[in-house]
Amino acid sequence: IEGKVQATGYPSSSFLHGDGLRYGNRVWDHTLGTIRTHFINYKVDLDVGGVKNSLVAHDMAFEVVRAPWNPEQQIERPRLTKKVLDTEDQAAFRLQAKMPRYIYFAANSKNKWGHQRGYRIQVTSSAGDHVPEGSSMERAISWARYQLAVTRRKEEEPTSTSIYNQNDPWTPTGSEITLFCGSSLLRTWLPG
Repeated sequence: IEGKVQATGYPSSSFLHGDGLRYGNRVWDHTLGTIRTHFINYKVDLDVGGVKNSLVAHDMAFEVVRAPWNPEQQIERPRLTKKVLDTEDQAAFRLQAKMPRYIYFAANSKNKWGHQRGYRIQVTSSAGDHVPEGSSMERAISWARYQLAVTRRKEEEPTSTSIYNQNDPWTPTGSEITLFCGSSLLRTWLPG
């Protein structure tokens, strides 16, 4: 499963006048291609071999050991680390924060090699900073504070935002931040 976004080739533009070049690039005689950002929010309900899934992070750490061929020297040997992210707070990764190398939804079953069945979540890019958190408009896209956030499924929260927030960002109709209440994610229904 892959989600991909790419440009259509149509610029967002305005009439170029005054100090317009502070806000974009000239693209024609009197036309300014304006700066804009794109933030996309996906809320996915992903079940792996049933609805009782966990969120697991694999990463790498180094351990210092004596070199087998020269006991007077030491080497830093990489080893695999595994952590079950068992609360929503642990599964919310802010922009610019370091993420584990591998994050996946894991089932309560194993494959023929003894590994948990699962689906990897791979974040390959991020739009970067969004509206400053102190802005009165930021609540409308507060979900953009995160490059990845996994929450427990709640029937009363079918969406994490609203398309209407772009029209009135000062009084948003839905706010992702309310979704993070520290709920347990252990062997539960995780919508992604």
